[in-house]
Amino acid sequence: MTTRNKKRTGVPSCCAQALPDELMTEVFLRLPIKSILRFRAVCRSWAAVLSSEEFCGLHMAKVEAVSAPPKLFFTSPTAGFDATSLYLGSSSSPDDGLLFTLKDVRGDFVDMTPAPCRGLTLLYDAVAPAYYVFNAATRAVIRLPPYQDVNFATAGLGFDAQTKEYKVVRLFIGDCLDKQHIKCEIYTLGEHGYKAKDHACGKGHSRIML
Repeated sequence: MTTRNKKRTGVPSCCAQALPDELMTEVFLRLPIKSILRFRAVCRSWAAVLSSEEFCGLHMAKVEAVSAPPKLFFTSPTAGFDATSLYLGSSSSPDDGLLFTLKDVRGDFVDMTPAPCRGLTLLYDAVAPAYYVFNAATRAVIRLPPYQDVNFATAGLGFDAQTKEYKVVRLFIGDCLDKQHIKCEIYTLGEHGYKAKDHACGKGHSRIML
């Protein structure tokens, strides 16, 4: 009696019998962000689920609910002092590694928001001057469009729950002869520039802070 050798071939999970959507979502929600980014390339159906606003909101809420060790960002100039590297550390792991390096940025003139906003952090380079927004989980960083440079200004990063958009708000002191002494500009991530807003503080305020 002869036996037939059967060659086993791997079947992509997307081609196999599908699991219930609820079960797949529960599995995906337990994955770290790095794995989610890789799994988006498995198939179109996974990419659609893992990129949806609903899933991103659920995953972010789950991550925020878990008590994680405090993270610390710190900067260090490169060997040639022509760039600045940003690192992430924690009490459990003093050096979690390099996040990214910004060229033509001096670390002693860099400032950032005290806490991330839904995973994103605003960074300010006072020399350029320029603003950056980065994601510590994905190591992605973008430089925001140029803006009006003034002596006294402050900025903050926020999330608009209605439009599902991240926004950078700048408050700065305008011309002393201007009726609207403290002005406001808003930049929405993904757009091409800042938009001036009519609503701002009056002349009676001597300090502005976000």
